[in-house]
Amino acid sequence: MSWLALDWAETAPVADVYERVILTLMAGRADKDGTGVWLSPGTIARGAVSDEQTVKRRMRALRERGVIAYGDQSLAAKIPANRRPKVYDLMIPVSFYSPTQLAEVNRMREENGRPPLTPENRPDLPEAAPSRKARSDTGTSRPRSAAADEADKQPLTWTDSQGGLVDPPAMEAGGSTRPGQGGLVDPARGVYETPKTPRDNPSEEPTGGRRNGVRHPREGTPDPAPEIVFNLDDKDTWLCRRHRANPPRPDEDRKSCPGCGRTRRWSEKQLAERAAAAAARRKTCTWHDDARHVIDPATGGPFHPAVKCDCTTTSPEAVAARIAATQEANRPSGPIATAGRAEYRRRFPRKPTARPATGRRRAATDSTGNSDRHATPPAVDHEGLPMTQGSHNAAGVKASRLDRVEESA
Repeated sequence: MSWLALDWAETAPVADVYERVILTLMAGRADKDGTGVWLSPGTIARGAVSDEQTVKRRMRALRERGVIAYGDQSLAAKIPANRRPKVYDLMIPVSFYSPTQLAEVNRMREENGRPPLTPENRPDLPEAAPSRKARSDTGTSRPRSAAADEADKQPLTWTDSQGGLVDPPAMEAGGSTRPGQGGLVDPARGVYETPKTPRDNPSEEPTGGRRNGVRHPREGTPDPAPEIVFNLDDKDTWLCRRHRANPPRPDEDRKSCPGCGRTRRWSEKQLAERAAAAAARRKTCTWHDDARHVIDPATGGPFHPAVKCDCTTTSPEAVAARIAATQEANRPSGPIATAGRAEYRRRFPRKPTARPATGRRRAATDSTGNSDRHATPPAVDHEGLPMTQGSHNAAGVKASRLDRVEESA
């Protein structure tokens, strides 16, 4: 694909819209010099949403006027012969290229073994496309059929609902007539009776449709989906006014709606402008460091815990006030902790339990109220007499020796 070929296809001399579409599709497969296009008429017809015979006629006309020509057929040799299309070249004139573009195109052709482009092999095309042929019956009226002429000769009569003839109604103001109880009789078609309206027969009023200017759904139909509210941050709501009022089905192609396309492009432009404005604010913002963490004026570093800066509402004063309020609410006697304890007591109430009697003697207490359960007993000698700090070793050791002597004796 080459943008040069596409640019030329937009201004090439064509006779109608079919030739313009055919040239555009062929230019999408061509090289910079317009060569090497092998598209079958069927493929072009599917892309142009047209008939294959129409495409063949238009391509023949373009070839006869010199807009396209047969190219190097060996380029499509890899395709089987029964399915091989013709190879065409777009005859882009040399005057279309600038000197720089022409030098680049000729260099590419030289690398591929092709001769350079010259005014002789790529002359200028006629500026104006051939005019379309006028219809042979332009300005003449369509002939009327014999049945219509015979029906016009028959007299018109008025009849009532029973089939009897009545006088024609009087002409109303404005030049119109309104049938009364009967209807207009056409001998060629029979009697026409005025249909009964729902206002004359309330019991025959339809269950759906529009009544009194209000549209009513038919019985058995599901309720309509609620109207979609546009939200710039939600791509599913980028719909036109008609599709927001009547949400499309999941299998419906919304990209084919021009209104939805305009809404989508406008929304993308708004998001791009918002992103550009946010980037500009980040460059000029002095609230954050290189990591975009809000700087604490008291310490000169980021807050703890760190807070990301959005360059709009996260000023250091606002962040400090928010952290202080959070710490105040989370302190042990704060509202959050108090509410948590109350909720815990409500969900897990304390169950009263009776302590069983163990039968142990309560420890005696002295005059100071201290218990003697764990008091150390006083040191005594072998005769049961209390011992002092100094006499413990001497008396105790001496008594133990005397006992051993006596036992040995």
